[in-house]
Amino acid sequence: TMVGYSIQGSLKYGGFEGIKYALFNRDAGDVASAVTAFATDHRLAALLLAAGTAELVGSLVLCPLEQTRIKMVSDAGYAAGFAPAL
Repeated sequence: TMVGYSIQGSLKYGGFEGIKYALFNRDAGDVASAVTAFATDHRLAALLLAAGTAELVGSLVLCPLEQTRIKMVSDAGYAAGFAPAL
């Protein structure tokens, strides 16, 4: 559980900051400057998009890890430890 939620948290918060930087970075080319202009005009929508995307990626990575953990708890013979279960 600790490993899965640590990975999810780092993807969620790191991903949000990375996407936010990419959306609001003014030192980019023509296409990226159009995205930056849109993100600057619609700041709340851009931040919600960044947060939702980061949460989705973090949750997609967490789901298989939680499924493995639950299977290890419910079936004692499934695997000897976390690493072999993956």
